[in-house]
Amino acid sequence: MTVEHLPGKLVVEVGERQAWPFLTFLDTESDPERELRLYLDTYWLVTAPGDAGSGRAGAPDNPLPELARLNNRYVVTAVENPDGSLGVTFDNDLTLRVSGEPVETTTGPVWWLSPSYGDGCRTR
Repeated sequence: MTVEHLPGKLVVEVGERQAWPFLTFLDTESDPERELRLYLDTYWLVTAPGDAGSGRAGAPDNPLPELARLNNRYVVTAVENPDGSLGVTFDNDLTLRVSGEPVETTTGPVWWLSPSYGDGCRTR
């Protein structure tokens, strides 16, 4: 699954694995249902309508409460920009903005999508 497939997916988990905060998305239309995670390893922020943000704001010391604002929300739009940044808008009008630039602690890609359970398949 790629960024283009995120619209319509539901955020079912917010967490942190090692140093990387993540969101887990559920695809309820696949059979079996599939989950995938968006890991963040750069600057990111959650913005409300009209709040453009700086795009360089650092993740908070404890990112989970900020990301929890996106839990149980559906993705409306998701765009990977030419500069590698990511914008994901949710049904509560909040937008997750992820920088396309690495920071001093980035260990690989600045963000990536991966299956959250082995091959990414899980049934309820």
